[in-house]
Amino acid sequence: MRLQEIGKTGISPSCLCLGTAGFGSTMGEKESFALMDAFFEMGGNFLDTAHGYADWVKGYEGRCISEQTIGKWMKARRNRDKVVLGTKGGWVHYRTQKLMSSREELVAQIERSRKELGIDCIDVYWLHRDDPKYPVSHFMDLLNEQRDRGHIRCLGCSNWTVARITEANAYAAANGLEGFSANQMWWSLATPDLAAYGDPTTVAMDAEGYEFHLRTGMTAVPYSPQAKGFFNKLDEKGLDGMDEFCGRVFGCRENVARLARLKQVAAQAGASIAQVALAWLLAQPFPTIPIIGSRTMEQLRDTVRATEMKLTDATARYLWNGA
Repeated sequence: MRLQEIGKTGISPSCLCLGTAGFGSTMGEKESFALMDAFFEMGGNFLDTAHGYADWVKGYEGRCISEQTIGKWMKARRNRDKVVLGTKGGWVHYRTQKLMSSREELVAQIERSRKELGIDCIDVYWLHRDDPKYPVSHFMDLLNEQRDRGHIRCLGCSNWTVARITEANAYAAANGLEGFSANQMWWSLATPDLAAYGDPTTVAMDAEGYEFHLRTGMTAVPYSPQAKGFFNKLDEKGLDGMDEFCGRVFGCRENVARLARLKQVAAQAGASIAQVALAWLLAQPFPTIPIIGSRTMEQLRDTVRATEMKLTDATARYLWNGA
């Protein structure tokens, strides 16, 4: 698996990132360890977690169990120096739905993350959500203070609008500070209906975001890059047979039309639908590192094979709009 440097940070993770939201909770510690072992054996080195992961699972509220599980695994494998580790703060509280992004809350989250992970410095620290009630200086000043203390190497944002990212990086540049080097957004070949999803703090890739990444070259790190398996479900069960979430959020005419093109390209390449959908992201004209959500070895092996595919620009355009 090739490496992909994040901006000019000197941090070079693998071109796929392993998501760990269920590690230690809905996926047991033994299974989580085995999946991380296999990912690293396949050439991956980038893990994505968050301070609040699994807090929504009964019995795991406030435990930072995903971070704990990764920390135990790194300690057992003695491989911290080989791992590119990203975690997130500034999240939405699972019970109160309040954004946890005050200075006191963010500093406490960074300290708790470092403690649970068992590390001194977080490679990539993401702000999980934007909180518009604070000026961008609030976030840039605080994160740079943490960087100067050796607690963070690289700054990233997740679910921030283009306008706020631009404003934050302009403030950083004007004040001699480090800006955001990477951006996490909801992005896949299947366009989500944000209104149907119903979470106003979520930001998906759109035309404005795409142009921004094309112009700036900022690294995109999309989450849910296979749209909860939408295309496989559509192929196997049709719109009427799939789960309510996928049908409601992804079941638009454009996404349905893309399945036929996906199947055509997959048949020509001797690949799976999921592999082609992921290869489409990897074929973008700016650095893109999808966060995969594999839960089984079979899913992981199938997903990682997408890195062996090289889609042409013409094929990528065809998958998107048929042109």
